[in-house]
Amino acid sequence: ISLFLIFTMVFGKLGSDTTSIFGYQFRTVISSSMEACELTDVSDYDIKSLPINTMIVIEEVPTDSSEAIKWYSDLEVGDVLTFKYLYVRQEVITHRIIKIEDNGKGGYYIYLEGDNKNSEAGILTQIIDTSNEFSSNYVIGKVVGHSYVIGSLVTFLRSTIGLVLIIVVIVVILILEVLKLAKLLTHDKREAE
Repeated sequence: ISLFLIFTMVFGKLGSDTTSIFGYQFRTVISSSMEACELTDVSDYDIKSLPINTMIVIEEVPTDSSEAIKWYSDLEVGDVLTFKYLYVRQEVITHRIIKIEDNGKGGYYIYLEGDNKNSEAGILTQIIDTSNEFSSNYVIGKVVGHSYVIGSLVTFLRSTIGLVLIIVVIVVILILEVLKLAKLLTHDKREAE
């Protein structure tokens, strides 16, 4: 499964850093906004730090509206969400929930910030209204897992050197298979004589 996931991430078609499988998205972190910072205490949370190149596993918001309402009601302060937010340079962001309010319209206002308060972007708060289904700003899903090692491997394999390495390995495997086939054919031909 790991090799399939890495292959899908390297050659995926959903975008430069996105793959989606069975209701989960796999993305690589491309900014420092969720890196550890002495100004933010994340010791009580499951997701502590997400450095650049970390692969994150995102449980997508259900498409059924009643399931989505239940999904949103289970969110807590400290959860990390990936969301579309059009008011910043980078449209897809992964930040931590700092506050959740009932909006009185059958949904929630979710307030999010990055953990890295030392980043060049400063402290910016994003607000998502979950009841506005036509908004350009919406939650994609909740981060439920992460791996820096797999993310770094995928990032390397997507680089020029990584792609050359993949091609070299494929060519070597093909040559070895052709040599095996030639040896087998030569052996069979000798036995037939």
